[in-house]
Amino acid sequence: MDEIRVDTGKIFKSEKTEEGYLRVWMTVSRVGDLVYRNDDGSSRTEYVGRETLFDKDSLNTVWGKPITQNHPRKNDQYILIDSKNTREFERGMTQQGMVVNQDFLTVVGVITDGELIKSVESGENQVSAGYKASIVDRGDGSFEQVNRRYNHFAVLPRGRAGENVKVHLDCFRTDIDDFEVKNDEGGKEMTVTVHLDGIGYQVEPTIATAIAQAQTKFDSQLKSLETEKAGLETKVSEVQAKLDKAEGELEATKLKLDEAIKQDSLSAEISARMDVWSEVLPSIKDKDQQFKTDYGLKVPDIKRAYLEKVHNRTDLKDKSDAYIDGLYEALKPNERTDAIDKTNKHFDQLNSMGKKKSNMVDLSEKRKNRPLPGMTK
Repeated sequence: MDEIRVDTGKIFKSEKTEEGYLRVWMTVSRVGDLVYRNDDGSSRTEYVGRETLFDKDSLNTVWGKPITQNHPRKNDQYILIDSKNTREFERGMTQQGMVVNQDFLTVVGVITDGELIKSVESGENQVSAGYKASIVDRGDGSFEQVNRRYNHFAVLPRGRAGENVKVHLDCFRTDIDDFEVKNDEGGKEMTVTVHLDGIGYQVEPTIATAIAQAQTKFDSQLKSLETEKAGLETKVSEVQAKLDKAEGELEATKLKLDEAIKQDSLSAEISARMDVWSEVLPSIKDKDQQFKTDYGLKVPDIKRAYLEKVHNRTDLKDKSDAYIDGLYEALKPNERTDAIDKTNKHFDQLNSMGKKKSNMVDLSEKRKNRPLPGMTK
């Protein structure tokens, strides 16, 4: 169950804006045991840990919350502020600036109401945070706050802190000196808020100057690195463009090379076919004068045709090309065989011509010796 709690701190720094508003730095809570008063007048201790006070979700509820003059009340009861009563109670509003100073939380706000501005400037600098929190029993008589959700921040009159706190509105007191830097003259030295990762830190001016110088140096180095990065990215883009171009040219070269290889392969195939035809065609023509040359046949098929025509091999239909090639090497025509064949053929032709001549001579002699008609021997 959530309960309403009020913690009290102080406005320890302020400055006027151009509009006459008052920008204030308010210490509103701290880490540690906080003593609250029960309805019966007894006290109870509630612990606020760092994980609770500086919880991100809790801190997100600090921004844009109303600043009021005293805690709002209705019918003598303290109430929370919402959209229905904001106009009645709001005298300013918190901003996004926050300061974590060791175990204390400081909130930056702007007071816009002239009357409250005068009160603060006259010394009413006590601030009380109104919020809801879940209370967990720690089992040892003490309790722990978790899940803080801020509702408003009230500026209280001097000396009112912790006074007349009833029911669910309690307070704690803190020594404001913990938030101030004393100089040698005993006065208060102004501090500067430095924001790191969205969280404000209150530091001395000299430290703030050193941080600012370091930040400027860092920004300069970062800008230089970004410029260098942009230059490198440009160079990378240029190199990539060259690589892409080279890759395209390489692909085109490969296509041309593939085409050239295909042409060379085709030329080699045609040359091989003509070589085989020149070897086998005379022998095939001797066997079959009517043989028609098919120059579209591949080399193994030409050899197969030769073996079938010249050597009467009709069993080669299902034989592999390797088998055909081996058989052809054993039976292919050669110059010596061709010369012998041609010589034998020539002698055969001469013999044939000799026989024809002899027959003609015999026939002539017979005609000579035959008596003419009417003559007797």
